[in-house]
Amino acid sequence: MGDWDVRLSEQQRLLVNKLALLAQDSTSDNPFPEEDEDEEERIHTAQQFYAWYDKVTERSALESSEPCYVFLDNVEPYLEYCATLISQIDQTDELLQMLRKDQQDVSRLTTGLKTAWQDLFAEETRLTEIATDISNTLDYFILDSLNVSMNNPDLKVTDKEFAVLLSRLDRSISFIQAHPTYLQAELYLLRFKQLQSRGLTKLKNFIVSKFRTDISKLASKIGDTDSSHLAGLSEQQYSKFYVEFRSLVPIIKPLTDEIEKRMEQREYAVLFTDCTHAYFTERNYMLSQPVSKHLDKVISGDKGIAAMFREAGSYLIDIAKGEYDLYYSLFNGETTALRLQCEVLGRTFYERVRSEVIYCEDIDTLSSLHAVVFTELLGLQADRSVSFAQITPPPQLSGIWPLLKRILEEVAARLIDVSTLIIRDEILSYIPSAEDLIYSKGENTKWYPCLDKTLSLLSRLYLIIDHEAFDAVALSCLQACLQNLNVAAVRFEDAQESDLFIISQLLLLQPQLAPFSINFVLTETHLDFSDFLKEFRAMITMRKSVFSLSRDNALYRLIAASAPRFKSRRIDYRQSIETELDARVQSLATLISAPLLDPLESFLAQSQAFLSLEQNSQTSSVTTLQSQEFASEVIVRTL
Repeated sequence: MGDWDVRLSEQQRLLVNKLALLAQDSTSDNPFPEEDEDEEERIHTAQQFYAWYDKVTERSALESSEPCYVFLDNVEPYLEYCATLISQIDQTDELLQMLRKDQQDVSRLTTGLKTAWQDLFAEETRLTEIATDISNTLDYFILDSLNVSMNNPDLKVTDKEFAVLLSRLDRSISFIQAHPTYLQAELYLLRFKQLQSRGLTKLKNFIVSKFRTDISKLASKIGDTDSSHLAGLSEQQYSKFYVEFRSLVPIIKPLTDEIEKRMEQREYAVLFTDCTHAYFTERNYMLSQPVSKHLDKVISGDKGIAAMFREAGSYLIDIAKGEYDLYYSLFNGETTALRLQCEVLGRTFYERVRSEVIYCEDIDTLSSLHAVVFTELLGLQADRSVSFAQITPPPQLSGIWPLLKRILEEVAARLIDVSTLIIRDEILSYIPSAEDLIYSKGENTKWYPCLDKTLSLLSRLYLIIDHEAFDAVALSCLQACLQNLNVAAVRFEDAQESDLFIISQLLLLQPQLAPFSINFVLTETHLDFSDFLKEFRAMITMRKSVFSLSRDNALYRLIAASAPRFKSRRIDYRQSIETELDARVQSLATLISAPLLDPLESFLAQSQAFLSLEQNSQTSSVTTLQSQEFASEVIVRTL
C-alpha cells in the first residue's frame, strides 16, 4: 500500500478482510506454494490492499494458465509431427504432379500410336480390298482352267461340276459385258462365249439324244424297231411306252432346272426352246400313229355321232392330261407347243366332227353334242351368267381346251343356222291343219304346233348360245310365231273363234317366256338414202342446173346428200304381244256384245231422229214417241 495515508472506513475494512479470507482459502490448496511466502500479513491501509491484490491477481493468473502450459507442452510434439506430415504431403504432391505429367505424355504418345495404327489398319484394309478386287477380277479372266475343265473327257453334263462350270462361265461373261473398257475385254468375251457355246451344245446334244434314243430303246424291248409297228401297240404296251418315257425325269429334270434358272440369257432361252422342240417332236412321233389309228377306228365305227364324239373326246382328254403331266415333270416353263401338240393329235377328230356338225340339220343331235362336250367331257355346269369364253380351263386341259372351244363354237353357230331354218320352214311357213283350228267350242285344248315348236326351240338354245345370239333368235322366233298365229286366225270363218284362238294361244305363251329372260326390246338401225334419191331424181329431171356456180348446183347438192343417215327404230315385242292381246280381247267383247247392243242402238238412233224432227217442226202435233211403231210397248219390252 506504500505510503498511502488514506485511512479505510469500517465498511471497506470488513470487505478487505473478507477478501483476505477468501484469498487464504484459495491459496490453501495451491499445489505450487512459494517457498518464500510470508505469513499472512495484515492489511491496514489501501496501499497494502492494492499490493496484496496485485499479488493475488498474479498468483491467480499463474494458477489458471498452468494447464495451458501443460497442454502446450503436450501439443508441441504434435505440431512438429504435423509440420513433418505437411512436408511429406508437399513432396507427395510434387511426385503426383510429375506422375500426371508423365501420364499426359504417355496418353499423348498412346493417342498418336493409336492414330498411326488406325491409319495403318485402314491402309491395310484398303490394300486387302484392292487385292481381293484384283483377285476376284482375275477370277473372271481365268480362261485356261475353264478350258481344261470343259475339255475334260471324264466330265459329264449330269455331274455337279458341269453346272458349276457353266455358272463360272456365266459370271465371267456377265462381268466382261458390264466392263467393256477392260484390256482385251472383247477377246476374252469371245473366248468365254465359245466355251459357253460348247458347254450348251454338249448339254443340248445330251438331252436331245436322250429323247431320241428312248423311243428306239423301248421299241427294241417290244421286239420291233420299225416305227410303223407303233401303230399296232396294245393298250398295255402303250402304257409301258409312256411309263418308260417318264423314266427320263430323274436325269433330265435337274438339267432343265439349271437351264430355266438362266432363261434371262438369250443363249439359255434358245437352248430351252430347242429342248422343248426336240421333246415335242419325239412325243408327236411317238403318239401320232397310235392316236390317229385309234381315232380313225372310233370315227369309222357305226356308232352315232354323239357316241363317237364322246368316246373320241374322252380319249383325247386322257391324252392331253397325260401329256400335261409328263411335260411339267420335265420342264417348268410355259409353252404354246403343248396346245399345238394337242391340236395336231386331235386334228383328224376335229375335221371329222366339224364336217358332221356342218351338215347336221337335227337340232337334237347338235344339242346332245354340246352336252357331251360341256357336261360329260369337261364336267361343267350350265350357267347363263358365265359364258364359255370366261371360264378358266383346268391346267391339265389347257392344251386341248382351244380345240374343244372351237368345236363348241361350231356347234353353237350351226344351232343358230338350223334354228333359222326351223323358224322359216316350221314356224313361219307352218300350214295349220283342220284339227289345229278346232277352237270354237273348246273341243281342242292342245297347244298350237307353232307355240310348241317355238318353246321347244328356245329351251334347246337357252343354255347353249350366248345372250345376244339367243335374244336375236328368240325375237325372230317369236315374231314368226305371232305372224303364223295371225295367218291361222284368218282361216277361221267365225270372227269370235279367230279372236278366241289368238287370245288363248297368247295367254299360254306369255308365262312360258318368262324363264328365258329374253330382252324383248330390239333396236333396228338402217341407212336412209332418201335425201340422195331425192336429189338424184331432181338432177335427172333437170329441175336444177348442173352448171350453176351457186350452191343450187345439182351435182353439189347430190354430193352433199350422198352421205346416208342412220335411222333407228325401237321395237318392244313384249308390248306388241300385249297390244295384240288387248286388241283381240276388245274385238271379242265387241263381237259378243253386238247381238245385245245392236237393237238398242237402232232404237236409240230412231228415237233421237224422231225427237229432232219434232223439235224442228213448225206445226204443233200431238204425235208422241210412244205412238211410233218402233217405240211400241211390245218392241221396247223385247229390247
